[in-house]
Amino acid sequence: MNSKSIYKNGGVIYVNKIAGLITITQSKFERFSAHIQGSFLYSGSDTVFGLVTSSSTYDCKTTNYDSTVEISKVSTSGQGNFGGAFYIKDSAPGVVSSSSAFRNCYTSFEGGAFFLVSTKLADSKSKFMLNAANYGGAFKCDNC
Repeated sequence: MNSKSIYKNGGVIYVNKIAGLITITQSKFERFSAHIQGSFLYSGSDTVFGLVTSSSTYDCKTTNYDSTVEISKVSTSGQGNFGGAFYIKDSAPGVVSSSSAFRNCYTSFEGGAFFLVSTKLADSKSKFMLNAANYGGAFKCDNC
């Protein structure tokens, strides 16, 4: 997969208004990006939206993060400046993840894999590898 939001948010999925769950099971996603937030998924407020992901792999970039380079010097072109793979705001149902892998999600600012605002995350047996950000290498959470 090679998916990109050229203008703004949500490289693969942009949630505008939805009442329900998005469920992703036994899937693999690679090389996805957004210009600003949520290189894989973006969900702003005004939704009754929840995400369930299980046994899935999210490879944000095909190039491994080099931990010897200061994160603020890493190019974020097309990665999403504020939310790694998932940017989710005001989700009452929240995010449930199990046995998934999140790799090479690195960004210059906040939340390598997840940037959550007023959203809860429950995780079981997932792996977070080679993710990085200035604030929250794997997770950044405001008011969670």
